[in-house]
Amino acid sequence: MGELKFDAKKSFFIALASFSNCITAPLFKVFMPLLLAQRFENTSQVGALLTISNLFSILFHPLIGNLSDNTQSKFGRRRIYILCGAVLCGAAFVLTSVVKPVWLMALMLTLYNITVAAWRSPVSALMVDCMPPQHVSRTNAMSSAMIGASSTFAYFFSSGISNAGISTSTVFLAGALIMIATALLTCLFVQESDSRGKTAGKPSKRGGLFAMMAPVHKRNFMVMLIVIFLGFTAQTAYEYYFSMYTVYVLRISTGSAALYLGMGTLAFLLFSIVSGLCQQVNHLYLMKAAVIAAISLHILLFWFNSKGIILQRLWLLALICTALGMFWGCFTINALPLLLRSIPAGRAGNSMGYFFVCTGSAMALAPLLFGIVRDMTGSYITLFLFAAILWLAAFFVLLLFNHRDNGSPLSKKSLNSKVVTK
Repeated sequence: MGELKFDAKKSFFIALASFSNCITAPLFKVFMPLLLAQRFENTSQVGALLTISNLFSILFHPLIGNLSDNTQSKFGRRRIYILCGAVLCGAAFVLTSVVKPVWLMALMLTLYNITVAAWRSPVSALMVDCMPPQHVSRTNAMSSAMIGASSTFAYFFSSGISNAGISTSTVFLAGALIMIATALLTCLFVQESDSRGKTAGKPSKRGGLFAMMAPVHKRNFMVMLIVIFLGFTAQTAYEYYFSMYTVYVLRISTGSAALYLGMGTLAFLLFSIVSGLCQQVNHLYLMKAAVIAAISLHILLFWFNSKGIILQRLWLLALICTALGMFWGCFTINALPLLLRSIPAGRAGNSMGYFFVCTGSAMALAPLLFGIVRDMTGSYITLFLFAAILWLAAFFVLLLFNHRDNGSPLSKKSLNSKVVTK
């Protein structure tokens, strides 16, 4: 039997779920630290609340991923979590911007992060389940393009309406409505087959997921999880505190901060589209190149700021933000295929849960870690040195990846699931 042709239409509708899941994150990162800064005296307190609100969601990733692996429903295994998660997440997201008491805001932040986690693993597992193994990498690139599109839209949209004087609560409401609408489109146009009697089952020996892996797969899986954690910690700190850096150091508006970040996500989007057109690439080589570039660009930003160059030449900031977006796209697009080499067939949801434990932990810890660094140094420009050090650590860990392992446990179909596109 010849190789199955890449189904771009199917891939698009699967990737649309990633757009939905990520549309609110850029709005959250731009506006929430500033909202919290109005209520707290120092950056550490802001970071601590952002960290605590994220911590509760971390364990939900593998839990929900495993539940979706073993969900038996005539509607399939993933769509239930995607649609219900989007509705609950949208409600919590809107409430974070309108509640007044600090304790209630903290509760809404926690609920928002939990509900995002509740459907993030099923979104990624849908891609692994429903696409032929040889096309998962291209579908992942399309999903990354969707994430880039969601962030680009969110940043430019928020920049425009922020400069127009529209309230933050209106921005959050618009983001929530878009998230729910796109999740509904995914569930309408991507139909899984009846999953009753087709669950992944449990491993035959103790140890869960890791007991199903060969030693080289265990090592590579752990290496990639650590690299992903370090990279996402660096990027999350950069995105969370970039708006505060622009407001308090460069003395420019929040809308301008969103515009600069939007340039990065636009580059991310374009890079993802180009990657989706590529058939064969060396994922490990490209990932190393992305990490080295991230180290160099953050060091440049730190040096330019320490010399006052950025204040005089804001076009340099725009250029570097654009380059960072491109290399961030290169990192994320190539990280997942390398991780997927180690995933046992039929355990996509559970395995992607561990992936999101790492990204969730990074998102939880990054605000607190840099908040402490900033309060100790008294400067927001140390953000770029902080990120460079984390990227450097990621590079050294990445050197431990066994590049000779080219086998993929996903060479067989993970489950007998199909997608019908209308």
